[in-house]
Amino acid sequence: MHRNPEIKYTQLFINNEFVNSSGGKQFEAKNPTTDEVICKIHEGDKPDIDRAVQAARHAFKYDNTWRTIDASDRGQLLYKLAELVERDCDHLAALDSLDTGKHFKQTRKQCLWAVDVLRYYAGWADKIQGNTIPTDGKLMTYTRFAPIGVCGLILPFTVSLYSACLKLSSALTCGNTVVIKPSEHATLSVLHLAKLVKEAGFPPGVVNVVPGFGRTAGAALASHMDVDHISFSGSTEVGKLIQTMAGQSNMKRVTLKLGGNSPLVVCEDADLEIAAMHARVVELAKNWTIGDPFDERTKHCPQIDANHFNHVMKYIEVGVKEGAHLLAGGKRSRTKGFYIEPTVFADVSDTMTIAKDEIYGPVMVIIKFRTFDDVIHRCNDSHFGLASGIFTHDINKAMHFSHRMRKGNVWVNTFTAITPQTPYGGWKHSGVGCEGGQDGLYEYLEVKTV
Repeated sequence: MHRNPEIKYTQLFINNEFVNSSGGKQFEAKNPTTDEVICKIHEGDKPDIDRAVQAARHAFKYDNTWRTIDASDRGQLLYKLAELVERDCDHLAALDSLDTGKHFKQTRKQCLWAVDVLRYYAGWADKIQGNTIPTDGKLMTYTRFAPIGVCGLILPFTVSLYSACLKLSSALTCGNTVVIKPSEHATLSVLHLAKLVKEAGFPPGVVNVVPGFGRTAGAALASHMDVDHISFSGSTEVGKLIQTMAGQSNMKRVTLKLGGNSPLVVCEDADLEIAAMHARVVELAKNWTIGDPFDERTKHCPQIDANHFNHVMKYIEVGVKEGAHLLAGGKRSRTKGFYIEPTVFADVSDTMTIAKDEIYGPVMVIIKFRTFDDVIHRCNDSHFGLASGIFTHDINKAMHFSHRMRKGNVWVNTFTAITPQTPYGGWKHSGVGCEGGQDGLYEYLEVKTV
């Protein structure tokens, strides 16, 4: 495995050039497995966001190259970018593993997902079309779609490269320009992606990347008067702030992919192996190899940083205090890095904090139910609405469950199955709008009636 990837790009990427931040500030990228500094990255702030937005706005002008090339040519540029991401897949995955502590096999798989989504949206570039409408009277009426303009893309640390490719491919397919603010915890792969954008032949200003922090660079992007759309993936709390800033500035459109607490229901008629999950999960949790994300034997990797480590440990402490039965884990693992043992709780009631909140860590909560109607009601009794799943051999039960769930995504006899062709979005406090599939394109389009 590529344990020590070469780090070439640590600057801002504006107008197809790598440049220093205006204030000269830098922040440390740290390895979560050791808490050691990997490198220093230039830290963008409001003046840098202004520069990037100005570059994106200029590229979006009607008489500039990006606006005048054929839609099929936009698709060809995305196909080329997909080819380059695939070529550099091992290096990109290694950067992500080094930066986030995620296992190399997982980051490599996510890189290949990024290739797939780039190719999927490349194919859409010349297939976005309006309709001719037979109206009353002697009128000829039709609709056409137009790009929104400058789109701000704020990325999570969890799937940084994939999220970058998903958001930018759908935005660029529609003819928009973008300013990307990666997570401060997962910047390196996105900066290498910026280099590939230039290599693919995208005109200057179409894609810009400004590393930095949410409270500065992210806030400046969300409240910028010359940004037309914000796509944000992250916590519900920050999503609400993004929505407020968007509304108080220029009423820009927002797409929000936010938090969740997604139940997986295992019915008594499920496969015996699945039905025996209780005992198997505990056994797996106790025996998983915890360690180096570049070691093939490793099954469990660290949390992203000290703050998140403490956040998860606090929930584990609360779970024990409120009376949940700790079956496995619950403690720190290793003296260096931010490792938490895979943790399993049983005998959990719906009112317990660990049942209601999004923990966002290696903690499984097992809750019993008696009747099918009861479990549907309890699954829906949450302000989250991201996803749910069910394991059952009864197709009628599965369909009944999927229709009654107040969630944006429902899986049957699987979980977290996401493809480029399918939309993914949350309901209620879990989001606004969706990403992926044909539906994801409409987040980046305006409709005009002629």
